Amino acid sequence: ARDALSAAACERIAWAPLGPEAHIRGLLDPDWESSLPKRVRYNLRHDRELVATAGIVSGQSSWSGIEDAASELIAKHNIRKGQPDHPEFVRMRHQQWADCAQAELIVFTARSPAVTGVETAVVWKDELDLREIGLTGDEGADRRAAYLDLVFRQPIAFARTHGLRRIRLGMEVDRVKAGRGAVMQDLYGGVLPASDVRRFADEHA
Repeated sequence: ARDALSAAACERIAWAPLGPEAHIRGLLDPDWESSLPKRVRYNLRHDRELVATAGIVSGQSSWSGIEDAASELIAKHNIRKGQPDHPEFVRMRHQQWADCAQAELIVFTARSPAVTGVETAVVWKDELDLREIGLTGDEGADRRAAYLDLVFRQPIAFARTHGLRRIRLGMEVDRVKAGRGAVMQDLYGGVLPASDVRRFADEHA
């Protein structure tokens, strides 16, 4: 993708590495889980046991069906992690995805007496791209179980059921994601100066 964009912009894009992004691949293989290393298979099995023990009730919703509650949860979660946010900003970010005709914005949900959580995700072609999480509750076994359910158990099951070949898990907690079968791939950001954008637009008008 980087090479294609560079060629289209006549090599005017300045690229910089942003860091490694986690990808889970090969989900269309019926033997995907059994083909993973023993340590990863153990983690996935243990995750399911933790979710069951915590009594997590899993679910799935459209963005429109849970927008208000999800925006509140995500904003509060980000503020708790030291990232300034507001439910209106959350709505604005996700509305862009909801308005995209080529993509489907969905929300995974998890709840128990001790915790409530959401994870937003975008289905695009044959990929599932996890976007933002909102999670309440105190640190502990229940909150960890909800996290594992939202970030791994539900997305993996959804992707395999819906014929999606890859999950993009974002750029944080590399070790935890690698322990669930993810591989890291370098992610780059590119900048095209305003003058070049105008020149590029004029050349392709």
